[in-house]
Amino acid sequence: MDVAKLEPEEIDKEALALLRTVFGKLESIMLPINLNQIIEHCGLTIRQGTFVDSDLEGALDRQSKTIFLSESDSFAGKNFTVAHELGHFKLHKEVKTDIFTMHQLNNLLSRQGEDIKEDQADLFAISLLMPEKSIRSLWRATNRNLESVSKIFGVPQVAAKL
Repeated sequence: MDVAKLEPEEIDKEALALLRTVFGKLESIMLPINLNQIIEHCGLTIRQGTFVDSDLEGALDRQSKTIFLSESDSFAGKNFTVAHELGHFKLHKEVKTDIFTMHQLNNLLSRQGEDIKEDQADLFAISLLMPEKSIRSLWRATNRNLESVSKIFGVPQVAAKL
């Protein structure tokens, strides 16, 4: 895929297609999304440990087909990191390795537009973890409670804001 020409709608379509392939109908998917099934479907492995750099949330190594996670991160942080790295795996075949930092996660909103590949991986993660149809109905059902929505979808609150 030509990264520069990859539109948000195409990224959303790619994420939804992956969800349908793994789970079937979108309406029947339990929340939060079980990323372990998606990881298995993609032939990837997840390894958790402690990084030397405490700012690291995770990393992708395409050659070993492994996503590395900081074991000290929260469930929501790990969830978003895995989905972000899945975005690189599915959208950016030329990306051999990628790192995702706490700074990137905490600044999802303010760093938009700085790096097109990172923006695309973030959008993929959001589309994968919070399918639009589900987010619309739960946003109303929770009276637009950001904390509730982030818990239901298993994402950090900063990601739920996007």
